[in-house]
Amino acid sequence: RALMPLVMSVPLILGAGRDASCAPAAAAPSGTNAVEKPDPALYRDSNGFFSFVPPKGWVRKEYPNDPRSKIRFDHPAQPEIHISIFAMRVGPDYNSTNVVETSRMRLEKMRANFGSPAKGDVKEGSCAGFRAALARVSISGLSEMEMRVFVVGSVAFNITYSAPNQVM
Repeated sequence: RALMPLVMSVPLILGAGRDASCAPAAAAPSGTNAVEKPDPALYRDSNGFFSFVPPKGWVRKEYPNDPRSKIRFDHPAQPEIHISIFAMRVGPDYNSTNVVETSRMRLEKMRANFGSPAKGDVKEGSCAGFRAALARVSISGLSEMEMRVFVVGSVAFNITYSAPNQVM
């Protein structure tokens, strides 16, 4: 549980150079060494939507056939713990006004796909000053995910931290 606020506070830089750090309210205790300083090697999205400095030593996983800008960084010792970021152009029907409601509908769809083991909630919040859906989803016996979903102009962003139930 201590790892999640530290990982989610790693800044994502949007294409326009805006810091999209959207850490949960809980701050990491001072003096902890749970996560090392970020690797100075900056990952830059090939479409120019974002750049990201992953935690030191985390392993990059590419998705060359995915039409979205998508990247995943896996924990070096436990690849089932990972951070995923994706961005994609969206039409006018998906925007900052309805991002929370749309995320709630997607959670219901996830529940239908996984059945009763999928539990979670979606709250309204902000990320980089934009209205955002802050979601936490648990799939019993599998994993827990914490997501930040927001829209900037015509680009939707999703930042997800995922780990096995027993880790989060």
